[in-house]
Amino acid sequence: MGVKSKANNGVLLFCVIYVLSFQLVFAQEADESPKNSTSRAGLCLSPSGSLGQCIRLNYCKPLLDFLNQNPEYAEQVIYSYLCPGGNRGLVVCCPLGTNQIQSPKPTDTTSASPENNKGDSKVQPLTPPQCGHSSANHDRVVGGNPAELGAWPWIGLLGYGSRYSNQVGFKCGGTLVSSRTVVTAAHCVHDQNDLRIVRLGEQNIRQSDGAVVDYPIQKKIVHPNYEPDTSENDIALLILDEDVQFTDRIRPICLPVSDDLRKRDFVRNFPFVAGWGNTRFEGSGSSVLLEAQVPVVDTATCKAQYRRVMNTVIDDRVICAGYPQGGKDACQGDSGGPLMFPVKNNYYLIGVVSGGYKCAEPGFSGIYTRVTSFLDFILNNLHTLANKPGKCVNVLKCEPIVTLLREEPTIGRQAVAQLRCPGNSDQFRVCCPQAKLSAPEDHKTSEPIQTHPNDQALVPPQCGLSNARHDRVVGGNPSELGAWPWLGILGYGQKSSNRVGFKCGGTLISSRTVITAAHCVQGQNDLRVVRLGEHNLHSKDDGAHPVDYVIKKKIVHPNYNPETSENDVAILKLAEEVPFTDAVHPICLPVTDELKNDNFVRKLPFIAGWGATSWKGSSSAALLEAQVPVVDSNTCKDQYRRVRNAVVDDRVICAGYAQGGKDACQGDSGGPLMFPVKNTYYLIGVVSGGYKCAEAGYPGLYMRITSFLDFILKYLVLSQYLNGLEIENICTKFIPFACRKFPIRSWMGSNVVQGASKSRTQIPVVDKASCCNTQGGKNARQGDSGGPLMFR
Repeated sequence: MGVKSKANNGVLLFCVIYVLSFQLVFAQEADESPKNSTSRAGLCLSPSGSLGQCIRLNYCKPLLDFLNQNPEYAEQVIYSYLCPGGNRGLVVCCPLGTNQIQSPKPTDTTSASPENNKGDSKVQPLTPPQCGHSSANHDRVVGGNPAELGAWPWIGLLGYGSRYSNQVGFKCGGTLVSSRTVVTAAHCVHDQNDLRIVRLGEQNIRQSDGAVVDYPIQKKIVHPNYEPDTSENDIALLILDEDVQFTDRIRPICLPVSDDLRKRDFVRNFPFVAGWGNTRFEGSGSSVLLEAQVPVVDTATCKAQYRRVMNTVIDDRVICAGYPQGGKDACQGDSGGPLMFPVKNNYYLIGVVSGGYKCAEPGFSGIYTRVTSFLDFILNNLHTLANKPGKCVNVLKCEPIVTLLREEPTIGRQAVAQLRCPGNSDQFRVCCPQAKLSAPEDHKTSEPIQTHPNDQALVPPQCGLSNARHDRVVGGNPSELGAWPWLGILGYGQKSSNRVGFKCGGTLISSRTVITAAHCVQGQNDLRVVRLGEHNLHSKDDGAHPVDYVIKKKIVHPNYNPETSENDVAILKLAEEVPFTDAVHPICLPVTDELKNDNFVRKLPFIAGWGATSWKGSSSAALLEAQVPVVDSNTCKDQYRRVRNAVVDDRVICAGYAQGGKDACQGDSGGPLMFPVKNTYYLIGVVSGGYKCAEAGYPGLYMRITSFLDFILKYLVLSQYLNGLEIENICTKFIPFACRKFPIRSWMGSNVVQGASKSRTQIPVVDKASCCNTQGGKNARQGDSGGPLMFR
């Protein structure tokens, strides 16, 4: 039975590929060549994590070779390598270089139940890297918890001891900024004759593994104007005796050389600190690397704090950061370590731990040396003493940069920003490397990353990447342009009028599918459009280019209960395909086992929308964002039992601060609750309701997406398009489901049977697991044999 089924699948696959290939030939332009196709394609990451380009399958030799040798894996491999948004032709993520296509892991084909197919590789096109990327920079948050292994691969420990002894003690931190340069605090180096080594790749001092390397220090450079009495200019450089071999556990952080970072004061942002220092004032050091996030305080406030305590100089060369109530801070032993700020996918060194009053003391911020004030000092010594000089020239005269811009424009633009020479000039000058720059390497292996002259470590994405998962934080502030490219706003209005009002949010999850709340859809006959790419509703010159997409179909969850708000989820099918850009593209669905099993309690996901800024207040014209902590269900149940008969169970996520102050509000309904994993955002909830807005003691209520994946995937299946054909309408076998009875115009597609009698009827396509029975009544009849099954 199983052999027969497999054979039938193979025949069906051959027919599908044959038909698609036939259509592809006629869809191609006569003058198109592989070269032209590749030049227009975007970069992508293949399922194996290697760098690739989105091109048509018939131009991808690695995949074609693999499919010729392994036809039994053709179906699974093709769909796992599909690039989203390919609206003409079979577009796949074709691996670059010599990366090999790996055979998929064998799967159990004996059962077609949903339970046995959870996490199946056939839904991988909904996962990274093609969805969930945010164009904006969001600060990330952790508690004061141990860091994950490899979270901060640029952080080092300074080792002190006698040259005549193998005993080394660690009491300061440092940050790797190039293959031979470490930035630390001057007070960790000044008059410290026993400073011998920098340890890199460490996680637990008491349980070091093979990834840890001790590098002898060749030279110590204390800032010439360092003043021990006032801690002014508390910064120093350590030049290592040999080049550092970069791995996943050891690589440099980025320096803030761009104009944007140089001009930022970072006030009200939340950068990171990390180190092995004391966990309390005058306590013992930690054996495990710890991390925390601290808000940056304005200089005037910080000056007032320290004027009452000690004669520390607080000026523009310093960053002050800490909570008014205390509780999170750098401490003894963390000195010299990094203050780190994330921009998109990269971390930047913006401060060096210098000092403060005790540790995490209420009312006293920690003091950090501001790195942007000392870039000349760092870069001058970095380029000369690392023996890898570059030359400051006009960017157009730098052949490696020009070549990279031509071959890899995205990476080239990053390189230009990071290699810009210090100082003002009428010309845009960069520190031009003396060797060709290359695209980023795949960092998912432990092989060393090759470096180039002029300390290529300064150029993203080979610096600043964290392997750890950090949740990100903002205040309740306006979002940056392009921050949430999957966020839409629902437009209501009469068909006879061009006027549209907006009052709910939605989230793009495929090229024609938006998720929202059922209460935004049910009974809303005037719901007409979904606007994507919006930023400020009242501004036409905010840099955004919004597009209104007409809604073709509204699908409310069949078990939605307006009285209790149970199952408050709905799907909107758009009338046309959404072209993906940096400003508009879908979020990822939480289809992995890890996300399905996560309750997210005590984590801090994001919300965003144009809703009211206070209970019964007016809506916001600008897109706002906030972060809210997830509360456990039992606590949430108790809170809402006292107010109303809302059902709070495992289908709901409760999120909000005990003291209130941040929440979704009227107008945000249907919008996303978003959670970042590494560099990718996932839709974990839909804004449903709550008691007022940001009310103390009452968290907001969100529909838990993982509880509704079957409902969503039933209508979605795959968000790809093959030469104009919706896979989601025909490939039912990719996500099996229980036997159901379908209406004539079913979600499976608009299929008709046409016999010799010229009569027509429409029938649903079902998967083999669902062939147990349907309501019958419509089918091909005798005399129809050999006739067409047509799709439109």
